Amino acid sequence: MRQRPTRHRRVGYAYVVAVAVAGLSGLLIAQFAMGGIITQLGFSSLSILWLTSLYFAVSSILAGKVNQHQRWMTVNYALTFSSVTQRTILLFAFLPALDFLPVYRLSSWLCWVVNLLLVFGYWRWREGSGGQGTPKFLSRVSADDLVG
Repeated sequence: MRQRPTRHRRVGYAYVVAVAVAGLSGLLIAQFAMGGIITQLGFSSLSILWLTSLYFAVSSILAGKVNQHQRWMTVNYALTFSSVTQRTILLFAFLPALDFLPVYRLSSWLCWVVNLLLVFGYWRWREGSGGQGTPKFLSRVSADDLVG
């Protein structure tokens, strides 16, 4: 990104608009998800986290905190990828012994929880916490660090 900051910024603006529109519409659409309140809460939580991580990513880069921006964007990308993860999980619904609706309800949560656990697990491994406690990223970031 350092080599082409103008291009990165332009792509970033487009990404922010796309995720903001998709996150807000996702929050609205989640209220009509089949599977009842469990599914509605799963997809609503995804939308709220998606928008929140986007906000923190933008706030951190505007404050010049590049490392935190990169971390929040990684979280945001993991949430963006949740649609791929959900479709992969839904493949299990085609197994003869499983009904679609329970798998769908579960997928509304697992699609983003699994992705976030993979990101946090990677950070823990990479930063050498040895599997002890909270990933260093979470233990050293305060609300002040994220928004200003």
